[in-house]
Amino acid sequence: MKVKYLITTLKFILTLGIILVSVSLLLLFINLFTGKINHRYFANPSWEMQSFGAKSEPAKTFSADSSLSYTQLNDRYLVVLEKKNAGNSLPLIITVCRLLTALAIMWIFLRILKELDLSKPFHPRIVRFAKIAAGLFILTDVFNIIEYNIVNSIVRNAVQTPYLSYLKELGSSTITGIITFLLAVVYQRGVQLQSEQDLTI
Repeated sequence: MKVKYLITTLKFILTLGIILVSVSLLLLFINLFTGKINHRYFANPSWEMQSFGAKSEPAKTFSADSSLSYTQLNDRYLVVLEKKNAGNSLPLIITVCRLLTALAIMWIFLRILKELDLSKPFHPRIVRFAKIAAGLFILTDVFNIIEYNIVNSIVRNAVQTPYLSYLKELGSSTITGIITFLLAVVYQRGVQLQSEQDLTI
């Protein structure tokens, strides 16, 4: 009974997550194409970056073409995209792709929970869903790497001094994907054993 309650709770959390991410995507699309949403979560994109050059006094500084502003936080800067154009809108597109991937992962885990039958816990479709989820986790890190390179390129083209590098966590989604894939392989063995047991009976 407790396991069923846990599964129901997880289903609710995943459904709520899917709704929230869907709303975020909708608002992000509206902001991307119209720029009419004035909210702190949908303001101009900003990135935390670390300086490897000489430090300056804490102040908001604009790039030569006024497309970016950056504020020094000790050896770190908060870089804000002040002007949007076709070239620097790529990070927003990557954010949309990452949210779509998160939506797909939550939907897959919801499907896994719906397929789960406690009387017969090993199901071939769950193996397929888990492997797809593993691939999507790794894809999330691919988007992170692309965003890291794009943001660094945009900032370094606009700001030559100080030398700024985007502070972005990389690799955690790949590790999660690998662990999910290994669990799927172990689960697949359980499916095979259950099939052999059914044939024996």
